[in-house]
Amino acid sequence: MQQIDCRGQACPMPVIQVQQALKENQYPLQILVDRDEAAVNIETLLVNSQCQFVASQSQGLYRFEVTRGCEEAPALELPLPKSRAWLITGRTLGRGSEELGRVLMKSFLFTLSEQLPGTLYFLNDGVLLTAGEGALTEHLGKLQELGWHLLSCGTCLDYHGLKDQLRVGTITNMFEIVQGIAGPGGAITI
Repeated sequence: MQQIDCRGQACPMPVIQVQQALKENQYPLQILVDRDEAAVNIETLLVNSQCQFVASQSQGLYRFEVTRGCEEAPALELPLPKSRAWLITGRTLGRGSEELGRVLMKSFLFTLSEQLPGTLYFLNDGVLLTAGEGALTEHLGKLQELGWHLLSCGTCLDYHGLKDQLRVGTITNMFEIVQGIAGPGGAITI
């Protein structure tokens, strides 16, 4: 049995390693990961690849036993719109006054609600808008209701100790972020 040990690896390495192994069609395959976001991403990849697998978890270790996969592993496909992506890298808009920057960020998010839905990626201090006590749940919740995809970097949430305090949107990883910003609409950093 081929084994891929991804313990201790940050995104996107586990997904990239598993995707390569699926392309080689060497089954059975055992995958080991010890990070929640890696387990979610690998399970998504296995489902999208139409693999037959059994997943288990014990004491922080996730194990995937893949018995058979599809003929060719597709790229991890995300249900994201083909519109422009926005990278939100801080909790304020612009430089200078932090108070003014927070007001401008709220105004920016409100104004986005008047646009066609797209994708917002929250990176670095941007995750402070989606998690914890300072989350802008009112503004971001409205965007989510309108069909916007709100995706917060799992590594960034971990860094700030907020992974279990996400209040709006979902957790993503760098692999998915790169896929999203490389799409036809491109990306703008805020």
